[in-house]
Amino acid sequence: MMRFSIALLTAAAALAMAPAAMATTINFTCPGSLNGGPTCTTSPTTQTMTSWSQGGYTVTPTAGSWDYNFFQGNPPPGSSSGTGVAQTIAVANSGDFSFASVDLGTLTAPNKSMTFSIVGDNGATQEFDITGTLNGSHCTIAVGTCSANGLNGNGNGVYYFTISDAADSLFSITALDITLTPTSGQYGYVDNIVLTPEPTSLLLLGTGLLGLAFLTFRKAKASGLALRT
Repeated sequence: MMRFSIALLTAAAALAMAPAAMATTINFTCPGSLNGGPTCTTSPTTQTMTSWSQGGYTVTPTAGSWDYNFFQGNPPPGSSSGTGVAQTIAVANSGDFSFASVDLGTLTAPNKSMTFSIVGDNGATQEFDITGTLNGSHCTIAVGTCSANGLNGNGNGVYYFTISDAADSLFSITALDITLTPTSGQYGYVDNIVLTPEPTSLLLLGTGLLGLAFLTFRKAKASGLALRT
């Protein structure tokens, strides 16, 4: 009985820590799949991106034009958008997940800016919308955190920020849309999309196992079994 209690506690603790341990970072590196290919690309080129698959998630452009960019990222490679109009990529997997953070970048050229919107949906319900503006090395955000990473990539003056919101990371979502709207002559850059699968269900299961282990331990202790070796 004592061994059973310890086993339950171990399983519960593992599940309680699972959301952090199972976080996936989509960083456009190997292993991954570009445009449905069997493996990711390692050639030093920029290619049109119709999809990117990594860690059980698929990134699909749904508006504008997007490239797999071997030369730009935080660090490279990463993905880059077209210019002048709204550019959107959609992220999904086979189940629910939560959003932790994403790195967004812009050129530091003068008078070039970009607005962004990060929308999390659970089915037909919108759970959150993180919005803000990047202007060179400056970032404004309505709700959440915009942490400067500085210049990165392969030169060309791309300045990166990590966008996150602790409150929105608690939502379980089925789809994530990242929309960048650069001004004419500006480009958007996306890298390091951090996601966690099914955090709510894992935490509930872990809590249930902790309760069961506690009841089992109390029962064993009352009967004197917990003191046996």
